Amino acid sequence: MDKRHYVYLLRCADGSLYTGMTPDIARRLRQHVEHLAGCAKYTRSHPVTALALLLTTDTATTARQLEARIKRLTRAQKDALIADPAKIADLCPALAGADIRPVPGAALADYLPNTEKPADAQASAGFVLPVVQRRPRSSR
Repeated sequence: MDKRHYVYLLRCADGSLYTGMTPDIARRLRQHVEHLAGCAKYTRSHPVTALALLLTTDTATTARQLEARIKRLTRAQKDALIADPAKIADLCPALAGADIRPVPGAALADYLPNTEKPADAQASAGFVLPVVQRRPRSSR
């Protein structure tokens, strides 16, 4: 079976963009949106509002290289890429020839069938967050 790897750009509530990569897009988006274990610190403090762009690659190496290249783009270049994913060849010439495909019309709801706010999801499922007690720091 062909294992795909994903590179994604998320739009956050403040208008900023977060770029990441994963072999399991549904799990990773759920982590970001619901602030689950493994969620990026950035998306904990910048709530995700939309999946701006989703690209697939044939290997993890290509996905890592693509993620790193996209992170180095300016905001204007990222916006241009979101508007026209075909610009990937111009913006990332080092990856020319790699199997990189956009997923047209991808949205958060496509990967998160039960899209609820984190607090609503926890309340409806009866989850109670554990209280973590920390030991006091020793003074040196």
